[in-house]
Amino acid sequence: MKRHHLLFASCTALALALLVPVAARGQEFSVGAYGSVDYEALRTVNADGTKKTDNGFSIPTLDIFMRGAAGNWSFLSEVLFDIDEANEIVVDLDRLQLTYEFGDALKITAGRFHTSLGYYNTAFPQGGAVYLLPIDRPEVVDQHDNASIVPTSTVGLNFHGRLPFAQQRFSYDVDVTNGRGIQADDLPNGGDANNAKMLNLRLRYELNGIILGGNALVDWIPPRLGQLDPTLDQPDTLREQIFGAHIAYVEHPWHVIGEGYLIQHIGPAQTQRTVAGIAEFGYTLGMATPYARYEFARFPTDRDVFWAPTHQQERGNYNAVSAGVKLIPNENFAIKIELEWNRGQTDTEYRAATQVAFGF
Repeated sequence: MKRHHLLFASCTALALALLVPVAARGQEFSVGAYGSVDYEALRTVNADGTKKTDNGFSIPTLDIFMRGAAGNWSFLSEVLFDIDEANEIVVDLDRLQLTYEFGDALKITAGRFHTSLGYYNTAFPQGGAVYLLPIDRPEVVDQHDNASIVPTSTVGLNFHGRLPFAQQRFSYDVDVTNGRGIQADDLPNGGDANNAKMLNLRLRYELNGIILGGNALVDWIPPRLGQLDPTLDQPDTLREQIFGAHIAYVEHPWHVIGEGYLIQHIGPAQTQRTVAGIAEFGYTLGMATPYARYEFARFPTDRDVFWAPTHQQERGNYNAVSAGVKLIPNENFAIKIELEWNRGQTDTEYRAATQVAFGF
């Protein structure tokens, strides 16, 4: 009983604290909720000619987004209720970051945040389907099923700001973090397996709404031994290098995003390279935005030992084209209808989907 009273008192204190007028404390705090309900029909034609058809409803993600600020300090937290590979709802702390602003030229963020790669990964929340133009994030930066090709999240420090010349049109991000774990779905949240830090630099130039940028990343991935399947062992430390470039113009009524990556895994005996990219276009007419997206990936001819335990390379090289329309009846809801053709080396997928997304 005493424990229940303590819990009740704690919750009451928290509620009263949140009800204190924001102006009186000189602070800001907000809570947002984002999610969607989807329906998808998928027809898969395998390389051997066999076919399979599935359809069903899903609740891909519920995103609870909290933000607070006081003076030069701010924090951001993003908690995802997601569906894992076993079709169970799991909780994932996607972001937890603290930021101190020295000025426009330097802001320092510490915690778990989205890696400063390309445009898509830092422009859109993982669970913010209402903000996306298509139904899903591109595969290269989609962390669902741990299948993203680049490391979408990381834990450590980020230094960012605008350079004090050329009318502050140049901006930068520098990430110094734990980097990858022993495989693509292993994010070191509570330490660094090999003590070697991931270093990433992103530079951008912005003019009249056009964003041009590039990045260079290097990380050292520790060996992976003792797998149940010995063919999944990775006996050597790998050096991962990621080079990327992106362009974006997202100003009403236009939506144009393009980005590409070269991912290299360098070991003592060989270097394995993966190339991936996207191009996305949309144009708003009233409450409707027709759109189209192209995605591709080219993997090494031999199996990349780093991708082996996860899903990245299981379908081999792929090309995907999707097109649809997004309807925005009001600022809190979006309705999308989409068709997709996705051809890999092992199968071809034909998908029809619709989504009702919300954000408050």
